[in-house]
Amino acid sequence: MRITKINIPKENINNGLDSIKMSGLGQVVLLAGKNGSGKTRLLNLIANKIGTKPTKSTIEEINIRIKTLEKQISQDKGQIASYKELLGDETNLIVRKSHEDLIENLQKNILSFQKEIKHNNTIVNWSIIETDEIKDNYSIIPFVPKSL
Repeated sequence: MRITKINIPKENINNGLDSIKMSGLGQVVLLAGKNGSGKTRLLNLIANKIGTKPTKSTIEEINIRIKTLEKQISQDKGQIASYKELLGDETNLIVRKSHEDLIENLQKNILSFQKEIKHNNTIVNWSIIETDEIKDNYSIIPFVPKSL
């Protein structure tokens, strides 16, 4: 696995560094700077953030869940339409109230499903650290030379 792009916003950093944007990363990346300039903090930050990157299996599970929710939303919208059609002809106030309550509950379900889809999409589209492949495990092997 190779890191290809890093985009860590300031609000995701708590070690004194500013936002980090690096793109076009190749096989070898050189970090150079004065002592105390943040090279080690940057590497530690990348190591910590890569651990929060969604794995291949997580993304697959979330995509299945999103499709399930979208299907349920479609079914609920169909039920709402049916209940609204029944309301047009209904004169019994108790039955009418029952249909209205069912419509309200279905609408609440749809809003809840849409909120969950939005949240799941933020996980699937996580782009703080991009890699050349999506894996089920991300690990960083620290390398610090003993002498130059």
